[in-house]
Amino acid sequence: GRPVYAGNTIQRDGEIYQVDLMFYTGRRWVLTHTGSIDDFEDIADPNEAHERIKEFLSAGKFHAGWSSYKVAFMSQAVDVDTPLDRPTPVELEWYRAEPLVSVSSGSSAAVQAPDVARPNSARLLCALCNSVDNRCQYEGTCSDGKCICARKTSGTLCQIPPVGDGACDEDFNVIEFNFDGGDCCRNTCTSTEAFSCGVDSVDAFGQEIRPHYVGYPNCRDPSQLCSDDQCWRPLTDISGSNDGARAGGSIALSADGAVVAIYESGTGMVRIYEQDGPSWVQREGPPSQGRRSGIDLETIKDSSVLSLSHNGSVLAVGW
Repeated sequence: GRPVYAGNTIQRDGEIYQVDLMFYTGRRWVLTHTGSIDDFEDIADPNEAHERIKEFLSAGKFHAGWSSYKVAFMSQAVDVDTPLDRPTPVELEWYRAEPLVSVSSGSSAAVQAPDVARPNSARLLCALCNSVDNRCQYEGTCSDGKCICARKTSGTLCQIPPVGDGACDEDFNVIEFNFDGGDCCRNTCTSTEAFSCGVDSVDAFGQEIRPHYVGYPNCRDPSQLCSDDQCWRPLTDISGSNDGARAGGSIALSADGAVVAIYESGTGMVRIYEQDGPSWVQREGPPSQGRRSGIDLETIKDSSVLSLSHNGSVLAVGW
């Protein structure tokens, strides 16, 4: 079985209240709300909303495959025995749902499909952090399952950098973050309610003091390697585990560029590295293989293909 997720926010629509719901339908996860489920009675008291949902689902009044309802968003397909076959919708791709379409003429049954031409960039995260495979980002610290963020970052896993807020954060004044979202460049910074471009602080009366612009001339970093106006920041090289490792026959890079998997045909191992500033740090292997031993894939072939998930938490190997 898979869980049903109910939103913490209770939305008001006239005299009734609605709660967002996310559940699995057998192949996809969907996002809807209580007002879109035909058999769900309207919620008049917001204090009873979540208890009403619990009673409705536990009483057998709803079936994801047979009940009548419509959804707003649908996930990508979750096929059995694939890396996406997991009990939660974390890291799945989402799409807007197409309108309901009748199954046949004269039938009241209707179905919906994902509109693959209208993807949604949002991704779901597991809110419970740990130090193994769901770590806090940008040097945040995981304490009792919750992230304590550093470097002015925010979000459940400290995954939101403070870019584009009108304040120049020198930690993010690099090309990967578009020079702090433009905050560190005079001609691209946009002031917000929280910060005014180029102003270090304000006095007790709200008057701006010590205005100071921080940024590279013409918003360019001289340490970047540039060719035809395309700039790249070099990272340290990754060497094989030994002289005969023959690393690099197969390589996979996560979508965010923070994790890389490299196959060594000489050792039959796949080693996974995570970006740490300008360097790469090898991720620890399974406990049975010892610290930082890599993943033993002696049957893999040089022509095999490696693939990493969006954030590098799942590795798929095809041969």
